[in-house]
Amino acid sequence: VIDQETADTLVHAVMDHYHRLYDFRAACDLLDAEMIKYGTCVGQVREVTSRKFTHDFRGVESDDIKGPALIACSIKNTWLDHSVAMVAHEGERIGPSFISNYWQVLEDVKRAVKTGGKERGWRGNVLERLVSHETLDEHKGQIEILEYEGDLVIPKSRSSIFMPNVRLRVAVGKNGPEVIRFQENDNPFRSFVVGHYMREDVLDPYGVSPLMKGQPIAEAGAAAFNDLMAVSRLRALPPTIYDRNDPTMTAAGGPNVFPGAQWASDAPGAIENPEIGDLPASVQLFLALKKEYEDTTGVTDPRRGAEIKSHTTLGQHEIESTKGLSRTDDFVQSNLGGMYASILHMQFAIAKRTLRRPQSISIDAH
Repeated sequence: VIDQETADTLVHAVMDHYHRLYDFRAACDLLDAEMIKYGTCVGQVREVTSRKFTHDFRGVESDDIKGPALIACSIKNTWLDHSVAMVAHEGERIGPSFISNYWQVLEDVKRAVKTGGKERGWRGNVLERLVSHETLDEHKGQIEILEYEGDLVIPKSRSSIFMPNVRLRVAVGKNGPEVIRFQENDNPFRSFVVGHYMREDVLDPYGVSPLMKGQPIAEAGAAAFNDLMAVSRLRALPPTIYDRNDPTMTAAGGPNVFPGAQWASDAPGAIENPEIGDLPASVQLFLALKKEYEDTTGVTDPRRGAEIKSHTTLGQHEIESTKGLSRTDDFVQSNLGGMYASILHMQFAIAKRTLRRPQSISIDAH
């Protein structure tokens, strides 16, 4: 008989075992960076061969060790489903789908088809008809892959075909698109997992973030900083106006500007250094935009470890520090209870299936 504490320790040891096979924390950091930058992140939880999945060597040499892994994807080449899930009168629901795209060398795809075979859904006869792109410099010899995962409805003239929880892979070559792989999902869940920094609309699957909110301010600040640098440069090395009819100045190609210069001229009053731009106003504009950007993104002085006032009570100081961390704490707690909890459940479901074959798992002393 195993008590609950021992069962929890075994589950914890299994999850730690698979997380040690690759850099799990780095994948989580990439998802957090996507959420902070774009407001939305996308990851995949798939069963992988550990030695071939990562470039990091962690003592795993066998090709037989398989298990779950978190793969950080880019939201820039992943499209979420905008359609609202509708429940039909029969009680059947069409779940949301995911579409992603990437480029791959045609020979690599052919090798994958040869290794996987028909039993894994590959259509080798169709792949032979594909022609890679040869005119695109950055994608020469490659084909574009579109991957679909979710419930698929194929419209027909009389009745539509409904295929739940499937994966479809379409290759787009020089001679058009072809379906090169079709398979049913082995898991009862989608391999994709979505996280948000904050959502503002129920009908919009994408979220927002402080960096997205501050992007217009950042662009205005960059323009103001460029103007400030131009004005500063003109004030430091101002243009010089001189009389072109002065023979001495004309022969020298204009006055040479350097400290202690002496200019011999028939018309000294014709030499002038104009002031272009308003340097104090440019500085004030840039500082104002910088402060507005800090307030929008939440990068305030308390969060940087600075003290706002020199003479404050301990309680007031703690309140100011807590206010500076409230946004970060809400972001962390919502994702720990949401996206990352789903990731752990998905990984554990895959681990139970892969552990039907014996594997050595070390259990730490604690």
